[in-house]
Amino acid sequence: MGSRNGRGGADRPAQIRAAAARLFRQRGYQEIGIDEIGAAVGISGPAIYRHFKGKHALLAAIIETHLRDLREAWHRLGGAERPAAILEAVVETALDDPDGYFVFAYQRQHLDAEAHERVRLIRADIRAPWKDLLAEFGVALDSPEGRLKLTALQGLLIHVGLTGNAGRARRAAIAAETAARVLSTPLPDAAPAIEHPATGAEGDPPSPLRHANRREAVLAAATSLFRRSGFNAVTLRDIGAEVGITPSAIHRHFPSKESVLAQIVDRGHDLLLTAVDVALRTARTPEEAVRIMVARLCLLHVEFSDLFGINFTMAAGTDPEARAESKRRRRVVVEEVASKLHDAFPGMSLKEARVHVGAVFSILARTVQSDELLGRPGLAQELTVICTKAVMGASPSEP
Repeated sequence: MGSRNGRGGADRPAQIRAAAARLFRQRGYQEIGIDEIGAAVGISGPAIYRHFKGKHALLAAIIETHLRDLREAWHRLGGAERPAAILEAVVETALDDPDGYFVFAYQRQHLDAEAHERVRLIRADIRAPWKDLLAEFGVALDSPEGRLKLTALQGLLIHVGLTGNAGRARRAAIAAETAARVLSTPLPDAAPAIEHPATGAEGDPPSPLRHANRREAVLAAATSLFRRSGFNAVTLRDIGAEVGITPSAIHRHFPSKESVLAQIVDRGHDLLLTAVDVALRTARTPEEAVRIMVARLCLLHVEFSDLFGINFTMAAGTDPEARAESKRRRRVVVEEVASKLHDAFPGMSLKEARVHVGAVFSILARTVQSDELLGRPGLAQELTVICTKAVMGASPSEP
């Protein structure tokens, strides 16, 4: 596999690909320069041009290598003769090359037109096995249900590939078992679309009402802008224009753009911890607590999709201390849910419980990146069904 060659120190292009994939995953494609990639490999930035035409070519190489590895694994595991081979191959490549898989899932929109076409052709080769596999679970590949479940699978496999909470063999088993549950779980009937009492000339919902408090208005505007355009592309002037104030007026409430982002992320953690607290106060059993937590986490991610959708800007937009605090608070939430999951299923180790809970957060994070999926009127209920199955499977209380 491409990433393993890089870590083993074999050829220089593979080393560069592996280092770039790791940096792109950690901080985002747009935030990384050639010099940083070179430093991670131990060479100068310009030396990278001996192997790749530029950062755009390097991104394409990461994604194409990942897809070729996937195709090779699929053929080796049985190819067209076994529909399940495609899922086994995806699990294998996600575990072998988690950084490359993450870049493929999240950052292929940065490909240029030529590379995008090459990637499209490679993906076309494995379209048929995906179609066959989903058909075994009664799901059509191009259906809304198929797109939602494949997005959930991406989130699941990203986390299972990156986590260190279990050994490779156990993570592969968890991925395969959970993926099968996600694909086989019937979704609830679609909820009716929400009708707005007033609409614009073309039937669009009205503009949201504004906060009266200036500080809250800045946070709301910044959340939307960061989610839509990315942290680095947004200036204090942009935020001020949304609110109707000058950049200097923002400084009366926040010392910097970075402090705005840190406050937004803190709001997200506060919401998650509140969801945990509600479950602990109202549940009668650990299993019920997990169900309440999962349902509330799903609802929060859909209702506050802009807020939770900007988590990937954290690395680029805040200082190391703020990033460390964010990770600490996220671990607190995961530990709370995982401990109750372990209590509900004593046969599941605490480490394995963390893998399951982390997978739920990754499924939600991947889903809220999709504007198409966010437009589904029953998304919160669908995610609750998917994530409950992902984290719990067939619980003792189910028939």
